[in-house]
Amino acid sequence: MKLKKIFAILLSVALCLGLTGCWNSRELNTLAFATSLGLDKTDKGILMTVQVFNPRAIASQKTVNETYVIIYTQEGKDIMEMVRRMITQSPRKINVTHLQTVIFGEEFAKEGIGPALDFFSREHQFRTDIYFTVAYDSTANQILRTQSKLDANPSNNLFSSIKSSDQIWAGSKSVKIIELINSIISDGKEAVVTGVEITSRRPGRDTLGELEKMEDDPIRVRNLAFFKGDKFAGWLDEDECKGYNYLMGNVWDTVGYVEAPEIGKITTEITNMEADRNVELVNGKPVIHVSLKFRSNIENVTGTLDISKVENLRKIEMLCEKKLKKQCLKSLAHTKEYGSDIFGFGELIHRKYPSYWKTVKENWSEEYKQVPVDLKIDYEIQRTGTLGNTFFKGGSKK
Repeated sequence: MKLKKIFAILLSVALCLGLTGCWNSRELNTLAFATSLGLDKTDKGILMTVQVFNPRAIASQKTVNETYVIIYTQEGKDIMEMVRRMITQSPRKINVTHLQTVIFGEEFAKEGIGPALDFFSREHQFRTDIYFTVAYDSTANQILRTQSKLDANPSNNLFSSIKSSDQIWAGSKSVKIIELINSIISDGKEAVVTGVEITSRRPGRDTLGELEKMEDDPIRVRNLAFFKGDKFAGWLDEDECKGYNYLMGNVWDTVGYVEAPEIGKITTEITNMEADRNVELVNGKPVIHVSLKFRSNIENVTGTLDISKVENLRKIEMLCEKKLKKQCLKSLAHTKEYGSDIFGFGELIHRKYPSYWKTVKENWSEEYKQVPVDLKIDYEIQRTGTLGNTFFKGGSKK
């Protein structure tokens, strides 16, 4: 019995020895780390553009006259095959474990992004925190070939812009793969994806010399692309993006302003918001109820309005309510034209009235165009700042 125990222990140790180490490890000098990937539609199928770190530029301790990223392209019909085929161009194997952003060309997105999302979700190397975007008025290839002024790595610049704007600006929204897939496959909700555009059309914007002459960064986050199923349907402008985020309760911190002859121009910061969304059947038809509560502070005053008076603060609050409601209704009207329920009102109906949902599910894109939305907004200014009334009265010294 004792010998059996000793034999079992020795066998266990021997087996454990075979489990140690990284069986699929690769030396760093054999890998090329991709930071961003773009997909465009072509006559032959798909043009894939990959942005990878330039190890020579990064490792150099002196200033070098070359970019920190290298661009590789492949054209074909299968994404994984094109990634592997890039070894014919790159001396190193393309590694996607550090991928930060994926950019879909608009024409590619019109054909449907479902197959691409299947690949990104199925392949084990891809992380789940990749940001997905759609190229606005350009192609993914053009965007990835454009250098950034603020960050040596354009992908880092785009990744940071998407992340920051999502936190402090209501005019955009970050979208990762799980949320994107869930929106596409869910009953009663359509997807939105961040837009990214090239601000400068100057030739040579992909060179360091031309980049130094530009005043603004040539790449910026702009607008939201909205979908029907997995196919691109249209764009929301800045006001419509804000309206979408307000209706969804996505806003944590943002700024805006109202302007009128009787108050001048008042800039406020929204510091908190709550969104209550519900649905009820009225005469057998759904009515959506949305109640939005905003809490804000005054950040800037241009004019002579006495903001210490309660009645004047109420004037400002009413103008803010009116502006926010206009943005929300504009966003609703635009998406109703396309029958794209990006607000998930269908989901509300599905959860509360599953039997009714079965009768409208197959034709929800048309039903959505007719569904009424009862919108109520409560806007409260909590603080006016430490200054009180402005000491700039708009006049000049005589």
